[in-house]
Amino acid sequence: EKRIVSKSNGQEQKAVFLLEIPDVKRWSPDSPHLYTLNAAFGNDQVTEHFGVRTLHWNEREGMTINGKRVILRGACVHHDNGLLGACTFPEAEERKVRILKENGYNAIRSSHYPCSRAFLDACDRQGMLMMDEYVDVWYIHKTKYDYATELKDWWKQDLKDMVEKDFNHPSVIMYSTGNEVAETAQKKGIAFTRCMTEYLHSLDGTRPVTCGINIFFNFLSSIGLGVYSDDKAEKTAENAAKDASKKKKPVGSEFYNTLACLAGDYFMKMGATLPPCDWKTKDAYAAMDVAGYNYGIFRYKHDLRKYPKRLILGSETFCKDAYDFWEIAK
Repeated sequence: EKRIVSKSNGQEQKAVFLLEIPDVKRWSPDSPHLYTLNAAFGNDQVTEHFGVRTLHWNEREGMTINGKRVILRGACVHHDNGLLGACTFPEAEERKVRILKENGYNAIRSSHYPCSRAFLDACDRQGMLMMDEYVDVWYIHKTKYDYATELKDWWKQDLKDMVEKDFNHPSVIMYSTGNEVAETAQKKGIAFTRCMTEYLHSLDGTRPVTCGINIFFNFLSSIGLGVYSDDKAEKTAENAAKDASKKKKPVGSEFYNTLACLAGDYFMKMGATLPPCDWKTKDAYAAMDVAGYNYGIFRYKHDLRKYPKRLILGSETFCKDAYDFWEIAK
């Protein structure tokens, strides 16, 4: 599909070209076959690489690629290019994907921001599945100067840009609208969850939408003990401005990370099993295609009985539980 502005009346018009690929070779993690399309219009030329594959998801089979069930063995990739800094270098992304692939991973979650084209190109070439994530904040600040200030004005354009970047990449199998956003425990946040899911469906109906929710933190937020709030973000900024030699009381995520280190991972996983944790996540999970569970391994079997149509993704997990997750997923 190509949109063209007419010189005669200045109106934008659309031209659609249908091309048939004979004896198509499908893209898959085991056989990542790619095609190259060269397009020219006047003096403009574009080269685009793409793959052809089918993607389906339902409560009976989970996720299938080209009709074959695939269990995701994934990793959350944070900002980890070390000394290379914030820039994206194709060679670095290629190396990162190769190392994960060689160690048995078949999927990556961009945490917690849309990944670069270079990263997607590396995933396409090497057969690595990708869950591309939007943001780490919605309308509640996690830090004083984070994107929560801008999100309300930019989320639609941002998601549109992300879909346009991702659409031709066969490695991208899922979109994520956020990570550990306690707004999903609020009526306003649940409505926003559904709004973003439906908007992504309107832009691209070929991929499911998820959101990573910290189940236990949603419950804490609902009783006024949330990890994040605008007040805590302000207080953290004030503490940072004080003399570093003075003892400061940890607030926000620093406080809960400290608590998690002292209490251990079992504390968070057991906390997620409390009934109120279900109450404060079920409506948000109903507003997405795939339910993103952050540290909720002890909920899986119970929730699949209670919500038989729910698809569960371990969106963020403790590494020590990798084998247990694999056994449950099978």
